[in-house]
Amino acid sequence: MKKHSRVFIFLVLSGLLMSCGDDAPDAGHVAEVGGQPISKAELEWEMHHVSPGSDRRERALKQLLERKQMVAKARERGLDGDPKTRRSLDGVLIRQLQTEDLQPKLDAVAATAEQIQQRYETATDQWQQPESVILAVLFLPSSPEDTVRRKGNRQLLEQAKEEAGKLPVATGFGRLAVTHSQHQETRYQGGILPPFSPLDQVEGWRKEVLQSSTGLEVGAFTSVVETKEGHYLARVVERAESRRKSFEEVRHEIKRQLMEEGQQAVRDQYAKRLNEAFPWVVNQQQLEAVTEPNSVPRESLAGLPDPVK
Repeated sequence: MKKHSRVFIFLVLSGLLMSCGDDAPDAGHVAEVGGQPISKAELEWEMHHVSPGSDRRERALKQLLERKQMVAKARERGLDGDPKTRRSLDGVLIRQLQTEDLQPKLDAVAATAEQIQQRYETATDQWQQPESVILAVLFLPSSPEDTVRRKGNRQLLEQAKEEAGKLPVATGFGRLAVTHSQHQETRYQGGILPPFSPLDQVEGWRKEVLQSSTGLEVGAFTSVVETKEGHYLARVVERAESRRKSFEEVRHEIKRQLMEEGQQAVRDQYAKRLNEAFPWVVNQQQLEAVTEPNSVPRESLAGLPDPVK
């Protein structure tokens, strides 16, 4: 009985092997779908995306075969030639190329201590900090037509000036900013504004208030500044003279600059090699026949990285 069983199994296996015929995959491939081979490496990678188990390999192969079938059908329909699809595929390839080829070169860029020190000593103007002033303000709004209110607001600010003179300079207008100012950004912090520099491009009331503070000592008050929005009173809280920043203040900034310059040089060299290896050939006649589209599909604006960034 056992002899007959062994013969039967042998015949079944032989039939299966013969049924594969010419369609059996090559010895170097795990399987084929529509003539497209599936390598051992592909299956091993697919297994990383399948949960562990005794049949993990078989489940991974099934998953891979089914996906390859879908890909084969998509190619049969010519979807791989669709501009949108090709752009997405290009993006995948470019990202992989950047990871393997460009990124290691960018990561290798470094800025030495000597380079950082030399940049600090040679680019002296770059590390010059301009003079700056910190002001505190009180603001009372009024329309230009409301002359009565404007007169009253001016008087209130003049009175506030006398009271504020008794307060520490560092507090700006202190508690008076809460009771006498409608400048919402600063009224709960003594009316103190961020630092101004002569290089800052300020407009509107800030420009007028800054001009009114020119030449004033720390602790001094401007005259009441009238604008179309209302009246302002400013106090000089702090002044800083122009100076050259210390090496320690700018060391990290210099390193960042050198790194960016070095990485840009790598990108430029990489782009040059691409141009040499794959030169452009433009059909000018066909190019001129391309018309400007009315709109660009939103989905086509993302997903394709710059080859050299």
